Amino acid sequence: MKKILVVDDNKMNLKIAKKALAGGYEIVLAESGEAAIRYLQDHTADMILLDILMPQMDGYETLEKIRQIGGMGDVPVIFLTAEVDDEVRAHSAQAGAKDIVQKPFKKEELLAKVEEHL
Repeated sequence: MKKILVVDDNKMNLKIAKKALAGGYEIVLAESGEAAIRYLQDHTADMILLDILMPQMDGYETLEKIRQIGGMGDVPVIFLTAEVDDEVRAHSAQAGAKDIVQKPFKKEELLAKVEEHL
């Protein structure tokens, strides 16, 4: 079963993502970029769903640090964010994200993007 790491500082968003993806994937939750990095130092994931706007370390910085972890360079990352505009799309692509899902997300859209990039 494919493992998806979901990183978001909002517990409700984590709960919604877990429910949306339940059944088809093993879901691991992290409440911060720091927690995600700690997890990935000892474990792997097949995909990462990563919130952009988080305190301490935002999604862009988190992704940069994740890419430095051995074996994590090619893992697909989909950013989760409430605000999507051309600047966010450009910055996300430059950072190496495969896609963006706008929050609040629809289960069908999230599943489609996950399946597309896995």
